[in-house]
Amino acid sequence: MTGISAEIRTRDLELGFKRLIKKARDTAPLMRNIAGIMLDAAEHKFKIEGDPKWPDLKASTKRARKKKGKGHLGKILQDEGKLAASLSRRSTMDSAIVGSNMPYAATQHFGGTIHHPGGTPFITTDKGTVFMRKDGKYPRGVRFTKPHDITIPARPYLNLTAKDIEKIKKAAGPYLVKK
Repeated sequence: MTGISAEIRTRDLELGFKRLIKKARDTAPLMRNIAGIMLDAAEHKFKIEGDPKWPDLKASTKRARKKKGKGHLGKILQDEGKLAASLSRRSTMDSAIVGSNMPYAATQHFGGTIHHPGGTPFITTDKGTVFMRKDGKYPRGVRFTKPHDITIPARPYLNLTAKDIEKIKKAAGPYLVKK
């Protein structure tokens, strides 16, 4: 799986998993269950727009979505729904992984800066700026963007909350009891 993935990194859980591995023979069902809990948690982040709350969309992004008449308009990370739909889970005997194979998944999760080289053709009309394809067929008055940076704020969707960790601990409980 390329893109981004999340792993559980909690001391108590790691110690519990060590006991689990020593004691249990078939942990695959537990890991599958944990991967499901992690996937549910990530999907929930898209529904409630982060936990903690994600930074709001820029006003220019909202205007662009409204002008196009598509997307979920005000929903953060839901313009077309491809990122949320790309979430998948995988598990083995000793791991539970949730991630996305979308090329921009990590940038949306961690944030980042895109260094745009410029050169995008556009014209300005009485209705605003209109960007065009780079096909060489430009009307009179076309201009080109200059190199610029685009900052994408972090909007983590693979993070686990204390409530998510408790669900995982509850699921793992029967495997972790001392016998």
